[in-house]
Amino acid sequence: MNDQYDNRMHCWIPSPIFVEMDKAFVKGGLYAIGNFLITPYTGKYRCFEAGLHIVFTITTVISPLIEPFCSIAEEVFNFTNLKNIPAALEHDSHLIVRFWDHFALHFDTLYNEATVRPVIITISSCKMNRNNYSGVTTLTNMPATSIHMNGNCPRAATLRNRFWEVNGL
Repeated sequence: MNDQYDNRMHCWIPSPIFVEMDKAFVKGGLYAIGNFLITPYTGKYRCFEAGLHIVFTITTVISPLIEPFCSIAEEVFNFTNLKNIPAALEHDSHLIVRFWDHFALHFDTLYNEATVRPVIITISSCKMNRNNYSGVTTLTNMPATSIHMNGNCPRAATLRNRFWEVNGL
C-alpha cells in the first residue's frame, strides 16, 4: 500500500476475508481505510523488508474516495534481491515460477508479444513457498498477482542495461 506521502507498507489480507475484501478494491482506486492492525513482520516467505505491516481484519472499513486529494502512482514495485528473501537460501541463484490456468496463458501471451529483449518480467503480489524436502523456492500466482513485461520503471531499465554490459552488447 502507498499513502499520499509515497510511504510504502506491506498489507496482508488473511485468506478467510480476502474474497470479501477483494471486491472492495479497484486497481488504481484511492481509498480511506480504517480499523486495521499494524503488527510486526514475521519474515515468513514475504518479499518485503519493513519491520511492521498492515493486517486487515473482519472489521476493517474500506471507503472509496470520490475526489482524490493526492496522486499515487498506479504501479509501485519494491525490487528485492533474492539473497535478502528469508525463504531463499544464500546459495540460491534462481526461483521456480509456477503460474496456473488462465494466468499462465496470459503470461505466455504477454511474453510472446514482448518486442524488447531481454524481457524484464516483474511479478507482483504472488505467493512464495519453500519446499522443506527439496529446498526449492517457488513463486505461484494468487488472485492479486500481476505481471509486467518490460515495465516502465527505472529498475527494469537498469536491469536491461546491466545485461547488455555483462554480455558486451
